[in-house]
Parts: sequence; C-alpha cells; structure tokens
Amino acid sequence: DFFFPAEQGPVMQKLAKDPMAPLELLGEIGVDDILGEGLEPSADGWLCRMCESAVPVVDFQKHFHPHYNEAKTHHRNRDVARTCADSMRKIGWRLRHEGVTISNSRFSCSLCAKSGAWYELFEEGGHLLSKAHKAKIDRIPPQPTPAETEAWAIAFERAEEAIEARKKNADFMSAVAATRKRLQA
Repeated sequence: DFFFPAEQGPVMQKLAKDPMAPLELLGEIGVDDILGEGLEPSADGWLCRMCESAVPVVDFQKHFHPHYNEAKTHHRNRDVARTCADSMRKIGWRLRHEGVTISNSRFSCSLCAKSGAWYELFEEGGHLLSKAHKAKIDRIPPQPTPAETEAWAIAFERAEEAIEARKKNADFMSAVAATRKRLQA
C-alpha cells in the first residue's frame, strides 16, 4: 500500500502563499484541505498520514500554520510525500524490476537485502540512486509493458476513488464540520 495524497485544498494553498496569513484563516478549513493535508479521523481526533504519527493532531494552528515548528515539520513531510507520490506515478512501474516492494509504509529491496521508510527510496541519495543498488540491477526495460501501464493506471484511479469516497462518507464529513466549527469559535 502506498499513500497518494490528495491535492492541496484552498485554505492550505493560501497559507502556503502567505506564511503571515492570520490564524483565523484555519476557520475556513474544508474537506479538500483536510484530505490534502493527509488527515484521517480517529477516535481521539485527527491522525496525520503525512507525519506518520500515532499521536492525534490536537492543535490545528500549531500543526498547519507556518508560524509554528510543528507546522514546519508537517509541511516538510507533506512536501516529501508529494514528491514521492510524483515519483511513484513516473517510475513506480520500475520497482518490481528493481526488486523493490512497498508495504505498510516501508520498502524492502530483495536485491540488496535493505529496507526502510518508503520515502527513503526516492529522496536525494536514496536507495534507488545508491551505487550498491544500481550495481545489482540487471536490466530495466526502457518503458513499462502495457499490463504494467494498466496496473499503475488502476492503482492511481483507486487512490482517486478513495479520496472521492471520503468526501461522501457521512462520518468523515461530520468530523470535518465539527473541526471547522471548533476552529471558528
């Protein structure tokens, strides 16, 4: 499984453009913002898939407004997640040919007997670009087969469908409404 983040929502786009935006802007947060920041409702509040923390996001201002260190960490994680997702869209089909699998937010390379956090595959100097890994790759086809192209297209469609399904989920929508109301208070 791989986390493909939704597009950034309009409030978060405003915050990204203007780090000095008033904190009250978070009171306008909506479904697209929640999804675009990787939040998932839990019994204790919201969990952030971008930050991969089991600790719920308690204070939206500290987690999202660029003024706070917690938000800076979240933004860095979000940017890494988006970069990795873009890389998966472009070269994900090659992973099988390189002996790499991703499961439970971890990668495993059968060629090198290495494993690590999923994002370590794609970062600068990451596993896919390492000399040790490249030396063990026999041959990678120059382009995906039609079956690989179709399989990856289906994976991306399912990711988009999952995002759209969240928007139609009554419990999710209720959690978003309650959060927005709390932020406006």
